[in-house]
Amino acid sequence: MLAPPFAAAVRGAGPAPITELLVVHNAAVIEPIGPTAKQPTEAIEAALAVNLTAGVLLFALASARFQ
Repeated sequence: MLAPPFAAAVRGAGPAPITELLVVHNAAVIEPIGPTAKQPTEAIEAALAVNLTAGVLLFALASARFQ
């Protein structure tokens, strides 16, 4: 899901050494709002996938590409 767009974005990077890499993940969602006990499991899982998992995967791709 993240790999193809990320690969396209960094395809032209290099051959100069990279001394700094800034990865910005700005795809957070605020839904569902309210007590988690009252939210559907699917809504909580979807929010976590965007807010946490996607950021971790993006950083993993960046680390692997520029390590």
